Amino acid sequence: MNFFTKSTSSSQKYKNPADLVKIFVDNATKLDSLSTATSSDGSATGQDVRKYTEEITKALRGMKSLLSSPDGGSNNADLQIDQATELSHLIFQSGLLKLLLKTMPHVDFEARKDGSNVFGLLLRRQVGSRCPGVDYVCREKELVGMALRGYESEEVALNTGQILKEMLRHEALARILLYSDE
Repeated sequence: MNFFTKSTSSSQKYKNPADLVKIFVDNATKLDSLSTATSSDGSATGQDVRKYTEEITKALRGMKSLLSSPDGGSNNADLQIDQATELSHLIFQSGLLKLLLKTMPHVDFEARKDGSNVFGLLLRRQVGSRCPGVDYVCREKELVGMALRGYESEEVALNTGQILKEMLRHEALARILLYSDE
């Protein structure tokens, strides 16, 4: 059994940005509804949670690979840049960052780590002189408060701290954080 081919085939499974966003949003929504239902009636099964968490982890890993190496040293660098641009646009359009912060306590450590990396990559991404991720978070000020409230939970404090650290590198987001009522 070759372990290397298995890991590369599973990470290559979802290369289309639209698929990555759809898979994440669908599974995170299901996981969030299960965790809400569990807190009220305890009906969620461990298999469902595990399945949704695995799909979320795969989608976040795919997003991270698309965003972290837009040139990637490959021959089709323009295609990868276009995919990274499309992915970031779809993430902002779908409200994925809000869902990411909302479901962070319910996923495993690797998914939280990949999620905070994706969030940071989106904030660092520049198009010309603009930072679309920073502009998006400035419009959706609730994300700053959600990241700040991550410190209330020990299991996600490290990851939301990384997100907050990345936010504080941008003056507009630091101003929102400093002057917010939360």
